[in-house]
Amino acid sequence: MSVDFSPEVRSYITKELQSYFEDELEYDLGGLGADLLLSFIEKNIGKYFYNLGVEEAQKVIALKMEDIDETLYAIKT
Repeated sequence: MSVDFSPEVRSYITKELQSYFEDELEYDLGGLGADLLLSFIEKNIGKYFYNLGVEEAQKVIALKMEDIDETLYAIKT
């Protein structure tokens, strides 16, 4: 599984990567380098961020389901 960004988001992220490398590492990454780095992240690392987001969403849904169960129980009694 890989993460696929829209062209607009991809452009924004590559510019952010270039800025980060320039500001924090004093390295000119360039557009191609930033695009290749983003492709690597999408293919190899993105799934971990995605899965973390899914896990967090599952936790929120589970808490909401508990609230619904409690509300329904209160209505029945």
